[in-house]
Amino acid sequence: MFFYQICQIIDTFGHQLSAPIGQSWLNGVQFDMRYICGGLAAACLISLSGMALAEDFVNAETDPRAIVRRDAEIARAKAAESKGEDVQAEAPKAKPAPRAAKVETEKHEARSSRALAAPAGAEGIKAIVARHAAANGVPFSLADAVVRVESRYNPRASHAGNYGLMQIRHQTARGMGYSGGAGGLLDAETNARYGMKYLAMAYKLAGGDTCRTVMKYQSGHMATRMSGANRAYCAKVRTITARN
Repeated sequence: MFFYQICQIIDTFGHQLSAPIGQSWLNGVQFDMRYICGGLAAACLISLSGMALAEDFVNAETDPRAIVRRDAEIARAKAAESKGEDVQAEAPKAKPAPRAAKVETEKHEARSSRALAAPAGAEGIKAIVARHAAANGVPFSLADAVVRVESRYNPRASHAGNYGLMQIRHQTARGMGYSGGAGGLLDAETNARYGMKYLAMAYKLAGGDTCRTVMKYQSGHMATRMSGANRAYCAKVRTITARN
């Protein structure tokens, strides 16, 4: 509206000038007036646009609703960040697995220990084992552990060609001087005599080392490399000797 009023004033001024002057000159002036009015209109539009933007900027900075929205967005962002920190802080607490695994391991060791324990009423057989161990220079703790692992003090045990207390093979016993049949190795006294001789040789060849003694007793005196079965056997023997 403002620029329209300016154009009317200029147009009136043009009509006043046209009274004493020729029509051609008047047409030129009117054309110039229209051109000037168009330019002024464009300038006014640009100015009004700038004023509108400025007003929007002021409103965004001062309008209470805009301030409330901005404060709400800031509060939500802080709440989300705080929640993320709480989750990270609580995460390490949910780790009971290692303790549970430790308890399960202890239970397994307890079951293994009970399984390897000498049965009730084996005191007489223990005395036989102790006597032959001493006669051959083998520590009783080692001899006792081997008998527990091999047969649990069962003199009648027999499995896959292995006989008696120390699960000695018939051919191995013959190598130690035994001359009877395989069935004779089910006698506790006979089995302990020849089985302990074989264990004593393994003990000497291993230089008194428990695991190497077990390796040579289980796999043969010529064995030099520990197998998985040898390591498992040695672990059982060490568990038993540690509890005695």
